[in-house]
Amino acid sequence: MRGEEAVTTNKGEAMRTIYEYTLEVGENSIKMPRGAMLLRVGGQGESVCLWALVDTENRAELRHLRAFRTGQELPDDFVHQDYAKGVNGERYIGTALCGEFVWHVFERWARAMSEVNCCCEEHAQGRGVGEGNPAGGEEC
Repeated sequence: MRGEEAVTTNKGEAMRTIYEYTLEVGENSIKMPRGAMLLRVGGQGESVCLWALVDTENRAELRHLRAFRTGQELPDDFVHQDYAKGVNGERYIGTALCGEFVWHVFERWARAMSEVNCCCEEHAQGRGVGEGNPAGGEEC
């Protein structure tokens, strides 16, 4: 799935670069370096592509994305993060024009207390998988 490495910068021994990933319609589970920053989605020909800033020295993790066509019925388990009251949700990444269709890409995330190093709900709010602990890893 990884495409060309478009931009690279050196950061000590680790290498930061931008990778391109091709998305399929519907569910996508993409292995990318942990902590990758999703930059943009766009169309290339008939393909929906995602560009992410990655640190190549980081361990790989799975990121879960969904691509929906305009007018397509959303699945019953779709919950936009602005309205999420539970532990799961979808974060909007971007919109891409591909051929005659317009696609909308969302990242699925889980917000579970075990994914942060803090025991309070306040610090868990709004933090997705792999995004770390805003409290700096200390318990409240």
